[in-house]
Amino acid sequence: ANPPSHDRVEDLATLVYLNEASVLHTLRQRYGGNLIHTYAGPAMVIMNPMSSPSIYSEKVMHMFKGCRKEDTSPHIYGVAQAAYWNMLMTRQDQSIVLLGSSGSGKTTSCQHLIQYLATVSGSTGKILSAEKWQAVYTILEAFGNSSTNLNGNATRFSQIISLDFDQAGQVASASIQTMLLEKLRVARRPENEASFNSFYYLLAGADSTLRTELHLNHLAENNAEDKQKSAQLFSKLQAAMKILGISGDEQKACWLILGAIYHLGAAGATKGGRKQFARHEWAQKAAYLLGCSLEELSSSIFKHQSKTSTLQKSTSFRQGLDDASQGDGSGPKLSALECLEGMASGLYSELFTLLISLLNRYGNGTITL
Repeated sequence: ANPPSHDRVEDLATLVYLNEASVLHTLRQRYGGNLIHTYAGPAMVIMNPMSSPSIYSEKVMHMFKGCRKEDTSPHIYGVAQAAYWNMLMTRQDQSIVLLGSSGSGKTTSCQHLIQYLATVSGSTGKILSAEKWQAVYTILEAFGNSSTNLNGNATRFSQIISLDFDQAGQVASASIQTMLLEKLRVARRPENEASFNSFYYLLAGADSTLRTELHLNHLAENNAEDKQKSAQLFSKLQAAMKILGISGDEQKACWLILGAIYHLGAAGATKGGRKQFARHEWAQKAAYLLGCSLEELSSSIFKHQSKTSTLQKSTSFRQGLDDASQGDGSGPKLSALECLEGMASGLYSELFTLLISLLNRYGNGTITL
């Protein structure tokens, strides 16, 4: 065993005996003393405090500004400062990779990194203000997060955030790339888990006019407390979109697609025989919101035949109903339900891609925040 003097060592690599038991003991001792950051050689281990400790503030940020790693205690700000300093000295790109299980705090740590870099670089509010960066995350969390058994607000996609700095070391622009969206969660989700947050926000927060436009007037009432919280988050989402320059018409387009997906789920599909909607009245509502006829919607969903057909061809309205969208008839047959699930998932994936493009549309594909 390591001597008692190593109980709260700041770098696991300095342990005399480096093994699983000694690492866990050290992390446990540090966590008990509210020391959630620990170096592991060039990497850092962060224990999620499940709260908002006072170690994250603008005052603390300035304590790390300009400091070397060896002169400060382990902290996420120290990692950001090291990357920033290396960039200035070498004029080379730097990367920080966040790894961990669901609920480990990757998204929150990423926010701390961005806030630190924006603060110490001297960026003006017009480029990367805290308000505008929070607005970005509000949108991403609404459309890309979901409640799971492990995490009440789990990110269901991967992302790469790039900050571009000018010659003076100030943030000039930022861009977001997303991938691996768990789009099938729209149609199928694990037991006792939820769909994406955006649906609950819309259903709870839409005003009477919007509910009428989306044909959502006759929905069953959910838990009053949950509904109130979701309604507040919907208002926050709308405000975030406005901050980032997403127009009223663009917002409405998002709500129309969400409403259409909801109605597609309510429409359902037949289990046998001819492939068609189980409840045509709901399908008609979805078609109306998507700006097409019921016949066009039904054809675009149920005409493709095999599982070898691409999702893009089977879910895209933009290319029309060409022969390619119907598949070649080879390969395992898709059931009507699988066809419907493919359409719903594809629509949501397209919506998510659209939102990312709206965030990135300023300044040649970058976010000018």
